[in-house]
Order: sequence, then C-alpha cells, then structure tokens
Amino acid sequence: MNDDSILNRLQSESVENSYHHEGDYKPFGVSRQAVSLNCIFKNGNQQGIAWGLYTNAQFNPREGITFEFTHMKLTIQGHFLASLYHYVMGNGVTFVAEADQATTRLIVSQQRTVISKLSVESN
Repeated sequence: MNDDSILNRLQSESVENSYHHEGDYKPFGVSRQAVSLNCIFKNGNQQGIAWGLYTNAQFNPREGITFEFTHMKLTIQGHFLASLYHYVMGNGVTFVAEADQATTRLIVSQQRTVISKLSVESN
C-alpha cells in the first residue's frame, strides 16, 4: 500500500525529536508521541506547554503561526514555516527553537525553516 499523506511525506524529512544545544540549528522536533511542546528561546530560557491544553492553530505565511492553548497563546514568526504547521496538524511537534539573528540570516539564505521569534502571552 502506498501512503502519500502529507504527514508521512513530511516525516521522511530529517527532523529530530529532541533538542540538542550542540550541533546544527534545528527549528523544531517531531514525534508521534508528543505530549508537550518545549519552547526554546534564543536566550536559553525554555517553557513547556502540554498539548492537552491545545485548542487551535492558525497559519499566515506573512505573520507566522499562532497556537492557542486554554491559558496562553504562542506566536511563532519566521520563514518557511509551512512544514512546521503541517506537523502541528499531525500533533507531532515536541519542541520549537528560536534562532539568533546570525543563524536566521544564514538559514533564510538556504531557504530552510527558521524561527526568528517566539512569544508567549497569557489569555
């Protein structure tokens, strides 16, 4: 049986499921068993949000992705975010990592996914 679903095609991409401080920049990680989302900010701070609190997501290529949770809103801005949004729709994102300005410039020039800004607001 040939399964060409968008999730299976995206999962063939090389994306890690856990964040590593060393090595190449990874904008997000995926796992079919994702129970929480770890937001990793460029200053080193991290914030975990349970996927059980997730209620909605919106994607606007110009403005980014907005995740709504029962008690907060997470906004992700960056470039080439469509694959991240599709993974979210499959409930498989384990982390998102904000890049510094130099990394953002380098990754954008390679036309790859990069997260330039993460912001969390209380509802």
